Amino acid sequence: MRRTAAGLGAGVFVAAGAGLFAWGEVELNAGIRAAQNAGPNRCYLPSPACDRAHAHWDTMETARAFGAASLILGGVVAAGTLGYALWPRQRAEFVVSAGAVAVRGVW
Repeated sequence: MRRTAAGLGAGVFVAAGAGLFAWGEVELNAGIRAAQNAGPNRCYLPSPACDRAHAHWDTMETARAFGAASLILGGVVAAGTLGYALWPRQRAEFVVSAGAVAVRGVW
């Protein structure tokens, strides 16, 4: 049950990271449009349109930073889940036999 929950958690973090990167792209395009609407100065001089463009760019940078952190966290959770799932808890002896030949091993 824990492995399933951790696997789902990793998926949620990765999906959130992808969503944040997509949101950052939307904000980047909105900032570019706001800068183009500022007129011929293209935000070299201060104006209300440039303030909107800078607000969009700030949101874009924040979304990308949180998106990267979410993707990294999702990868760490996924790696931990995989390690937990594959790491043996107890050493168990097993026997594989075919006819007169038997192989013993410890996992």
